[in-house]
Amino acid sequence: MSLNHAVIWIDHKEAHVMFLSQDASEAEIIKTKSTHSHLHHKANEVGSGRVSLDVKYLHSVMRGRHQSDQQ
Repeated sequence: MSLNHAVIWIDHKEAHVMFLSQDASEAEIIKTKSTHSHLHHKANEVGSGRVSLDVKYLHSVMRGRHQSDQQ
C-alpha cells in the first residue's frame, strides 16, 4: 500500500505527521525534547521573547515525513 501524501501539523511541543492515500491513512506524533515553555514577548523586556529553533526536532519531523516517500 502506498501512502503518497503527507500532512504535517507542528507546534512548539509536538508534530502530528499524517500519511494519506485514497484508501488508507496513518499518523505519527513526534515530540520535542526541548524543555522550553511557550514564550511570548512582554513589554519593557530585553530580547525577542522567543526560544531558538530546535533543529533536531525539525529534522526528526522531516525524517517522519520522508518515510511516506519510502512506503
